[in-house]
Amino acid sequence: MKENIRQVAQRLAIENVLAEPAITRIYLFPSREEIRLVEVDTTMPSQNTVDPYYFGAQPLQNLPYRMAIALVNPNDENHATLPANWGQWQDAEVIYPV
Repeated sequence: MKENIRQVAQRLAIENVLAEPAITRIYLFPSREEIRLVEVDTTMPSQNTVDPYYFGAQPLQNLPYRMAIALVNPNDENHATLPANWGQWQDAEVIYPV
């Protein structure tokens, strides 16, 4: 059975936290087509926008969805401007810590 976006995002979030311990929180923004993560990282400079990096699906690595991942400073959490079609901060689900 194919994992849904949330399941894959949760797995990816854990891998990212293990690789980068400065990540304190990860948000998953709703989408039916791609994984949209905003990771709060204490080592990132402060800015007023969320600028994600986009990655194609990687089925051989068990990542069947396109991914958009952005890093933000804790000072920008909950108020930095999101990409146009991502909705609002309150639409996101915190998937780390669980």
